[in-house]
Amino acid sequence: MASEPEARPAPSPDDPGAEDQVGTDAHGGEERVMVETPDRRRVARLSFPLYPGGFEMERRPVRILDLSAEGARIEHEEHLHEGLVCFVDLPPALGRVRLTARVVWTKLHKGEQTFEGDKHVYHQSGLTFIGITPEQQTGLAAALEILRTGE
Repeated sequence: MASEPEARPAPSPDDPGAEDQVGTDAHGGEERVMVETPDRRRVARLSFPLYPGGFEMERRPVRILDLSAEGARIEHEEHLHEGLVCFVDLPPALGRVRLTARVVWTKLHKGEQTFEGDKHVYHQSGLTFIGITPEQQTGLAAALEILRTGE
């Protein structure tokens, strides 16, 4: 599960981790400079970028081709690497179940070119569900029943 970015405000005079040092400027006036003291935490706290590059959770549209109690086959535009762990969100008509899955295989399925000259490629991937909770298992069974009966 992705954690929320943590905002770290600039040190303030009330912050026990920062100290004021008073000096004089070239004209005899008082000049205040913030000096940070070492962090006393047991583990380092790192700043988190507002929009991290390369590892944020991105929603990507996929087409579910097959669904079973153990996994799914999906079609998508970008190559998914074997071993990738992802979420599969079933649509509202199937109960809005979110399942965690691992990519078992991916292959290039087809390529198309539009009249405008744009090229589109489509991959298929086999997924296996992992770490399914009893609630997710119940939701998945209900989704499969809807698909089986058409209701």
